[in-house]
Amino acid sequence: MTQSTSRPRDRRNAREADKQSTNHDERMLDKALEDTFPASDPPAQTQPHDRSPGSKDAPRRDSKQNSRER
Repeated sequence: MTQSTSRPRDRRNAREADKQSTNHDERMLDKALEDTFPASDPPAQTQPHDRSPGSKDAPRRDSKQNSRER
């Protein structure tokens, strides 16, 4: 019986923690934007994307192209 009453409280706490985290991220982004404006560089808070050959964004070759190269 104690568990059923604690679940809504746990969900509420999780939502509150998520909201606080989002607010913190937004404040950090706002600060980074203020520090870089009007420069052309992106804010320091942004992260670069991984463009390594093994990343899922890298172009893939089809099987026909692979067989021609052998």
